[in-house]
Amino acid sequence: MHMGLSQISPDSINILIDNSILKGDTLSYDAIRAHYFIRNMYPDFLNYSLLMANKFKYNKACYDVYFILTHSRWGLQVANLDPTTQKIALSYLFKAYKLGSSDAVWEIKNLKEQNILLTDSIIYQQCW
Repeated sequence: MHMGLSQISPDSINILIDNSILKGDTLSYDAIRAHYFIRNMYPDFLNYSLLMANKFKYNKACYDVYFILTHSRWGLQVANLDPTTQKIALSYLFKAYKLGSSDAVWEIKNLKEQNILLTDSIIYQQCW
């Protein structure tokens, strides 16, 4: 029997987190991601995304770091971020792109169409 995300016990969540960040288990990461994202708990998930992105180079986690930094409940978008946070967010977006994230491909295209993604960006030059 498959448990719904709302039925996952705190112990099970901890096991999934451990499997994700200690072993690089992407299925566990995806389950935890769904658990946090369904509840709009993006900021609470940032540390797990950073660990999976940096330690295991997981493309979904790289994109999640970008997404969390740029899509807050206050409606912040990449163009409205301070320069340091914007650089960090874009670096994870480009990492996700380089690792094959279809979400990152779409997002980069979208940013370019809106003239948000500047072609003279150091990060952009490194990734294209």
